[in-house]
Amino acid sequence: MKYQLHKTHAGLSLVELLIAMGLGAFMLLGIISLVASMSNTRSQLAANSDQIENGRYALEVLSDDIVLGGFYGKYHAGVANYTQPSPCLNGADLTTLGFKYDASTPDLPAAVQGFAVGEALPDCLPVGTVANSEVLVVRHVDTQEIAPGSLSGTNTAPYFQVSNCDADLAVFAFSNNKANLTLRDSDCSTVASAWAYVSRAYFLSSCDDCDAADGIPTLKMIELSGGSLTTQSLVNGVEDIHYRYGLDLDVDGSPDCYVDNPVQVAVPSACDAGTWSPANNWENVVTVEVNLLVRGITETKLALATMNYDLNRIDADGNAVKRTFNDKVRRSVFSSVVVLPNVIGSRK
Repeated sequence: MKYQLHKTHAGLSLVELLIAMGLGAFMLLGIISLVASMSNTRSQLAANSDQIENGRYALEVLSDDIVLGGFYGKYHAGVANYTQPSPCLNGADLTTLGFKYDASTPDLPAAVQGFAVGEALPDCLPVGTVANSEVLVVRHVDTQEIAPGSLSGTNTAPYFQVSNCDADLAVFAFSNNKANLTLRDSDCSTVASAWAYVSRAYFLSSCDDCDAADGIPTLKMIELSGGSLTTQSLVNGVEDIHYRYGLDLDVDGSPDCYVDNPVQVAVPSACDAGTWSPANNWENVVTVEVNLLVRGITETKLALATMNYDLNRIDADGNAVKRTFNDKVRRSVFSSVVVLPNVIGSRK
């Protein structure tokens, strides 16, 4: 009888099992660390992209509206009395909005008006408005024409109408009553089109949803459109804003100097004292320099170095005034100079 020997198969020893588990745990820990690092990097990149996008969008929103400042349809005044009506007025009292036709020197609202740091801000700005911040008011008519025949008898929205008929006694009309918008087109029979009046005041708020006190700095706007005032949040993360105004003091269409406040009594060194007129300088603004400080909505994981941000502010001694921060929030400055083509064109 033959006997066959069977080989025995031994399993893993305890030492081998412990080594395998240790190697597996080490590899798993490395994978988890890698995934967490990639996730954090992706989140930071997304946050930085959002910050940059917010800055560019805020600059675009302001630029697109400023460039329309002083647009009054087909009317170019040349010489006019430029008024500064409050941005807090609704369309009910037309006489307060700055329009008045006079054959010699008509009244028109100035294209832009600013409230500098330290000046009293408009009283209609809501709770959350940043104290000692700057406000910019832009005035023009809507770019969309409307036929007066499509209006109801009396509207809350004020409309601006321009005559193209030499037989009309007035060059323009401003009213919220259809019966008063009777100026004619070039054929002297068709009633001319009209444009809705728009006034927008841009301001900084310390919160987006101020009822919830969310603490998100936000660029907001209070707008007269459709005859009533409404407030809108525009862009989150806008923490500071500074405007400088290019003044054309010799009426050649180009800015002669830039100032923080066109109606300051003291003549800035860059401007010619002989042509400085604080009472009338808003009508001399032909460009607006916009400087925005935009921050991220959330903090970074790592502390950042102390950073200084220059918004082109100049103090009374001619020194640059910078904002300094030492925290975990990323910030960037966005700047642009916007030309007012409607103002420049009407000065020729």
